[in-house]
Amino acid sequence: MRLIKIFIFMIVPLTGWGANLHYILDVTIEPQNQTLIGVVHIKAAANQTMRLNVENLSQLTVDGKVLSTDEGHITLDVQSAQELVIHYQALLNQKPLHFVDQDNVFLTGHWYPQPDVLAEYALSVTLPSGFIATSEADSVKIQATETASTFSFQFNHPLDSLNLAASKNYVLKTDAYKNIRLEAYFFKEDAHLADIYLEYSKKYLAMYETMLTPYPYQRFAIVENILPTGFGMPTYTLLGRAVVRLPFIVKTSLGHEILHEWFGNSVFIEADMP
Repeated sequence: MRLIKIFIFMIVPLTGWGANLHYILDVTIEPQNQTLIGVVHIKAAANQTMRLNVENLSQLTVDGKVLSTDEGHITLDVQSAQELVIHYQALLNQKPLHFVDQDNVFLTGHWYPQPDVLAEYALSVTLPSGFIATSEADSVKIQATETASTFSFQFNHPLDSLNLAASKNYVLKTDAYKNIRLEAYFFKEDAHLADIYLEYSKKYLAMYETMLTPYPYQRFAIVENILPTGFGMPTYTLLGRAVVRLPFIVKTSLGHEILHEWFGNSVFIEADMP
């Protein structure tokens, strides 16, 4: 009986604890020029030294001081009573981590100064009018003007990285399982697939909640990608358009990606353990 109790404790998703680092990222993206301008605000709960990956970034300043990005990383000391402010720019042409054209923005790496520790992120993305965007988030707020839309993603759980998917060709369809918001972001030509993906998502959530624990988050989305990916991020899966069109995916890979919401996206490896 003791062994069973230990195993149950180990599989409980670690969403009740917080990261020591709070990371606020505001970016403006110009898809037609493949450029990004970003501002980062970092606060730490305790003094710490961290390393940030700054590959593909330029014109980077920390509290007004210009720092070189030639080595691909920088090291910063963060004091608990201090807020660091980082300004930077990025050219979004590093494939396959970037796919950017006038109608699409897909970013899965090297688009912001990424710390080597878990952080709680708040992301704000401004894109030209007509784009629909998604990222890791329990809640999404949108502010629109005639020329642009700003998407604010709030996620109060530790993350090891941020990703972004946005397109002018998305059709968004929503549903719900219990108190979990379900979303499907499919390109117009594949929008008819949304219903079956949403229905199978409900089945997998019901099955895994019986086998494991309640779903760790308030939202789950199936997001179509131009590139042939099969990624599981906290609160969504990013599936390539060549993948979602395969008829067996809802019965195989979709369940695999949803399971990652427990193992891989809400349960992390303890770095200090031997």
